[in-house]
Amino acid sequence: MAAPTSAFTEAVEETRAAEQPAEKAPEESAEAPEEAPLPNYDSLTLPSVRARLRKLTIDQVRQLRAYEAAHANRPEFVRMFDNRVAKLEAQSTE
Repeated sequence: MAAPTSAFTEAVEETRAAEQPAEKAPEESAEAPEEAPLPNYDSLTLPSVRARLRKLTIDQVRQLRAYEAAHANRPEFVRMFDNRVAKLEAQSTE
């Protein structure tokens, strides 16, 4: 019965691959750190992380985003990091 499970697994993987965007954003291409860049990050709430963002550099925010995307991948966290990176990039070009 290994064949049906294998076929199912392959079908699931193909579906996931098809749902992924063809081109990754620059933030996603960075290798995700194995440990979270902030102490106790995995237990922090969204407001707790948001409160710490202003103290972080753009590279640190990118590291957090990569870590989040590779681990919990919570959309609201990823979106917050993307917004912060965009804001920091805009400020650096002014």
